[in-house]
Amino acid sequence: MNLRIYKSSNIVKIVISIVAIAIMLTFSIYLKLCLDSKIIDSIAYKNTKKITGITFNELNKLQQVNSKFEVTGYSEIPTEAESKFGVRIDKVKVVFTDEKEINFYPKKIIEGAFFDALDLNKQSNQVVISESMANKFFKTTKVIGNTIKFMEKNYYITGVYQDENKSMLYAMAQDEYERVYVPYSTMNIEGQFVDVLTVKVPKGNDEKYVYNELNKTLGDKVRSYKSDNYGYNKLIASQTFNMFIFIAGILLIIFIIIYVKNNILNLIKMIKEKAKELYFLQIIQAEYKHILLESSKIIICIIMIFIVFNIIKFPLAIPEKYIPSDYIFDFNFYREAIISSFQDTNSSLKLIGDVYDRYISYISYVQLLLLACELIVLVGVVRKINRFRRCKYTTCTTS
Repeated sequence: MNLRIYKSSNIVKIVISIVAIAIMLTFSIYLKLCLDSKIIDSIAYKNTKKITGITFNELNKLQQVNSKFEVTGYSEIPTEAESKFGVRIDKVKVVFTDEKEINFYPKKIIEGAFFDALDLNKQSNQVVISESMANKFFKTTKVIGNTIKFMEKNYYITGVYQDENKSMLYAMAQDEYERVYVPYSTMNIEGQFVDVLTVKVPKGNDEKYVYNELNKTLGDKVRSYKSDNYGYNKLIASQTFNMFIFIAGILLIIFIIIYVKNNILNLIKMIKEKAKELYFLQIIQAEYKHILLESSKIIICIIMIFIVFNIIKFPLAIPEKYIPSDYIFDFNFYREAIISSFQDTNSSLKLIGDVYDRYISYISYVQLLLLACELIVLVGVVRKINRFRRCKYTTCTTS
């Protein structure tokens, strides 16, 4: 193959590969921004037993005595809903909650308002419905004051929240139920447990701190709940971008080290050749410009190594359950941790879950797939660059 054509082809392939990596990294950043925009840093405690748990009265007490962090809770009950015109929706989940729900799971209210603390105390039969439900029942979102019936009661519509602009991943994470939001004070709360207790994590504190504070008020009942730290899970799901940058940075450092090594060897070789005819000081005087230039390159490269390393280093987030307490090469520990993780996932299928769990999981899978593709393309780029560098001016093969 003609040398010039081969080199041009190789350059085009390298550029295309770099563009492909840039596109995948951009998509990875987009997914991270989606997580940050939809999910706040909070910890959700989900009831795993159903026969026992935290009551809404205890939730109310917790909110009154606790001033260290914000907390809310809800319970979901599947049912059917019907409008006064006889239009029915079969798959509806009634979310019994308080006024703080909207601070944890943001919704844009397009008509009316979400209920507040006063509404909670009134024990009035009011409901906040979705935009799509309003259109199904009344063909409009101007529905404030109208009533719908579910769970054998009529509820007055006081608010309509906007349907989310769902990405494919977020839509996949949701179920097929319409959700309506009702003050928990309107239900028979005796014997009704909170399905999910959600806490905003105070800055500078961790999950252990939150658990200890909850335990002071709620006692051992917190043990009936499985915790999901959304803030930490987001960090784990989004760190594949940092991992790629780290790997690419390490490869760049290796290239710089090889370049420095070759420069030093060439400099030593030159000095040895000159030493056959000249003394060392004479070599310095005769070749001081060349020696100064090469020395400057070496110093600059060493500085670049430190700069690159400081740019690419990042705190790697690894769930504690995957970190052995004794020594890092405890392979039996890793085996048991992997098995336990799958068993926990299988068990969780029967427990309370929400869209945030599934959304974070799906983004984690996509991020890992992107990382794998990025690394494959990066390896190809490195191979092409090495082949390009080794290509001689006389002959060049594509093998």
